[in-house]
Amino acid sequence: MHILCDQSIVEKSGFQEALSQSKHLVMELNPANPAIIQEMQQLAVNSGFENIYTNLPEEDYNLLDTYLSGKFGAGLAQMGILKPFTLTSMVTMGFLECEVPFSLETYLAGFATEKEMPVIDLETAAFQVGIFDNIPLDFQIQEIIRSLKDETGKKELDQMMEIYGSGDLERLYGFMKTSDLMNKYQAEILDNRNRTWIPTLEELFKQGASFVAVGAGHLPGELGVIALLQQKGYSVEAVAL
Repeated sequence: MHILCDQSIVEKSGFQEALSQSKHLVMELNPANPAIIQEMQQLAVNSGFENIYTNLPEEDYNLLDTYLSGKFGAGLAQMGILKPFTLTSMVTMGFLECEVPFSLETYLAGFATEKEMPVIDLETAAFQVGIFDNIPLDFQIQEIIRSLKDETGKKELDQMMEIYGSGDLERLYGFMKTSDLMNKYQAEILDNRNRTWIPTLEELFKQGASFVAVGAGHLPGELGVIALLQQKGYSVEAVAL
């Protein structure tokens, strides 16, 4: 999970053992890389700083505006220049009940820096943002509005957190398949990326153990990272935490 409240996973002996014995840390993107941070900030805004939310129905505009103002102290008059994927991340962060969310990726990046462990990026910031640039803006905006109505998004996040904590990948995959976003764009969001990662991972595995930390949604399914590695002849089993 990209964001958590409970950080107990990093305190488990199996997690620490696997991490300490690895030669490389592999992530979608290194959140501690200043160049990546700067590029993501530049890519997070609409072209020409356009506010693309002004044409929303009044009820939807007020719902999103009120939420952002309450959680972040600024409404759509200021936040409207941000792309929907950026607002989606902010809205999701707001659903968390902890005051200080825990980023597993930031923790891992800090560990790698301290231990002088090389960090390998599987993608670029431009590629990741490009995925959402190719999904219709209206669809993304309506997904944000849907998540805010009746606390739908918070309920979904709570359920996903519970499933993640259980370690049940098949259940996680089944839950993901209930999403309209995933049903329409699973190939772009997950499957195609999984396929692209495999050659890079295989080359790294030849050099020694790698700790691979990607979104949990990339693991299950016929085109998940686990199945794709198994098709290449790798034996894949869970690490006992």
